[in-house]
Amino acid sequence: MKKNGVGEVRGLDGVKSVTVSLDGKHVYTAAENESAVAVFSRNSSTGALTHVEMKQDGVGGVDGLGGAQSVTVSPDGNHVYAASDYDHAIAVFSRNSSTSTDTSQYPDILTVVDLGTRGYGGSYDINGSYSGQPMWTNFSCGNPGKYEHCHIFLSPAKVVSSTGTWVIQPVTPTDEWNAGGYFDCPGLPWGSCSPGWEFAEITVSKASGEQSLTEALTYVEMKKDGVGGVDGLDGAKLVTVSPDGNHVYAAAENDDAVAVFSRNSSTGALTYVEMKKDGVGGVDGLDGAQSVTVSPDGNHVYATSYNENAIAVFSRNSSTGKLTYVEMKKNGVGEVRGLDEVKSVIVSLDGKHVYTAAENESAIAVFSRNLSTGELTYVEMKQDGVGGVDGLDNALSITVSPDGKHVYSAGQGDDAVAVFSMNSSTSIPTPTPTPTPTPSPTPSPTPTPTPSPEPEYLYVGSTVEGYLAATDKHYWDFLIMEGQRIFVEAETDWGVSLDTYLELWGPEEEGTRVLLASNDNGPLAEVDNSRDPLIDFEILETGTHRVMVGPNPDMPSYSDNGGNYKLSVVVVEDHGYLEMGTPVDEYLLTFEKHYWHFNGVAGQYIVIEAVSGAPGFGAAQLDTYIELHGPGWDGARQLLTRNDDGIMFDVSYEFDSFIDFEILETGPHTVMVSPTLVENKNDGWGDKTGRRGTYRLS
Repeated sequence: MKKNGVGEVRGLDGVKSVTVSLDGKHVYTAAENESAVAVFSRNSSTGALTHVEMKQDGVGGVDGLGGAQSVTVSPDGNHVYAASDYDHAIAVFSRNSSTSTDTSQYPDILTVVDLGTRGYGGSYDINGSYSGQPMWTNFSCGNPGKYEHCHIFLSPAKVVSSTGTWVIQPVTPTDEWNAGGYFDCPGLPWGSCSPGWEFAEITVSKASGEQSLTEALTYVEMKKDGVGGVDGLDGAKLVTVSPDGNHVYAAAENDDAVAVFSRNSSTGALTYVEMKKDGVGGVDGLDGAQSVTVSPDGNHVYATSYNENAIAVFSRNSSTGKLTYVEMKKNGVGEVRGLDEVKSVIVSLDGKHVYTAAENESAIAVFSRNLSTGELTYVEMKQDGVGGVDGLDNALSITVSPDGKHVYSAGQGDDAVAVFSMNSSTSIPTPTPTPTPTPSPTPSPTPTPTPSPEPEYLYVGSTVEGYLAATDKHYWDFLIMEGQRIFVEAETDWGVSLDTYLELWGPEEEGTRVLLASNDNGPLAEVDNSRDPLIDFEILETGTHRVMVGPNPDMPSYSDNGGNYKLSVVVVEDHGYLEMGTPVDEYLLTFEKHYWHFNGVAGQYIVIEAVSGAPGFGAAQLDTYIELHGPGWDGARQLLTRNDDGIMFDVSYEFDSFIDFEILETGPHTVMVSPTLVENKNDGWGDKTGRRGTYRLS
């Protein structure tokens, strides 16, 4: 637990909102009483948080955080936006994603530049802690034997200079020990020191662990209600960014409105576009607006009305961001239930359902969503105390897990979080396990039903299965971020005559999509069956992309009988060169493949090992799988060998991967590391699929 005022943690007094950056490196909170956004670095292995800094209204030029209500990170990860109830504003920050993800270890040595007159510059060694603050001491500084040595403390009031160094400066004279330590103080440490303060610039000359030396957030601007033509932010409660990153939307309780801004993706700055206000221009369902969200496809916006007990539905122009009112769903009208004092709304990742949390009704309402019009149809209500449901008393917020399998809601009255699993028949389909590259020796499975002409949803990192007839074309949609490199692969079983073909289409804009890439036969180093297609592509813009799977139109004889296929999308990361004898540690997500390169010499006998749980990261959580790619006897690049679970005595942990191999031809080679893809392959001691974690590769 991270608690305000404990250790160096600040900025959590009256915390109202929390969000995690998409890269998983940072956690951000908005605190009403402290009018602040707190920043924490996140240990990607354990999930533990380390306080980095606090951005507070009125401090260091920051404005627009008075009574902060919510905080969100843009899809590209470059900017942070916070909604202010008291300032009636949105505060904009640029985000430094390269700040440390683990500051649990502090630098061994600090080099201090003395900007005061007491002569306490020099080298300081870490020397334990005092009152929860890490302490560095210069034993030759001060008057040893008569007075205290010189000490430096990591201060919660630290800021960062333009040169990237810490500036330790106390808030008041009595806070001096928090800032730079007392110098020439008689008696026990800080026992009878007179007030007075200096400040010092500190640079790290040697570090035993990662340490953030740059600001996590830099204030950019504030957009305030009534200033510069801006309207619709009086009592701003929640702010969100569209999936394409082009627009920002805010729900304002006092204005009964949703405000729309265009976003500069480079600077994060906002430009006011328009306001949709309850009772104006036919708009209804925004009285006491509490929350707003954009559908994953970017086509519709949904906002909740606390006073009207309703959801307002808008269509969205993806170019301008402007909204067009569609309809309102109101509690008690028709069969709709579960919206009494509705506080929060979210759209499922496949876009097919909308979920709300209602405070007074202590309930979650479920609606099905028309993908074309955005219109909602009431499905059911889950209410606290009914049908075994618990944890929803005074439900305030709701969210969907990244894998789309679960819904979580916070019940303030129960001091609880209620967890619900999805019903695949009425909600998000549960992803099937990701396949192994190893061809299955078993007979072809029974054909699965043909997907409907309407696109199905595919989660990055999961695998879907389908049966493709000779004239079929199947369409699958998935959400992906700009800059990510992906593999899209359609795998068929050996012995099946089907020759598959893939097309990748970009996000929809004004009813059209652009063909980005296509493939019939993937590279032999990456696919098992020479007829299997694989698209290797770096995403150009954030948004919902579409994959088409069909028979190869140029090889009809291979497609007459149809067949089963498995379709997957994974994120690919190139981690550079791997030096012989030098191990590397890395963190692997469930939907990733990591590629490492080395130069092999013909005749060399090499051993490659991927150990689950790199030293210092705790117990193993990951079941690794590795492949070796390189030139074969004919010089053509191919898959040379692979392994999931090494045999006993070769590895120290049952899920470690181990390859021993004699290099066939001199030239560039590649090692691929991924999580184990399929359970029960009988090639080792067992498998753990769907795991993420650290590994050491050597």
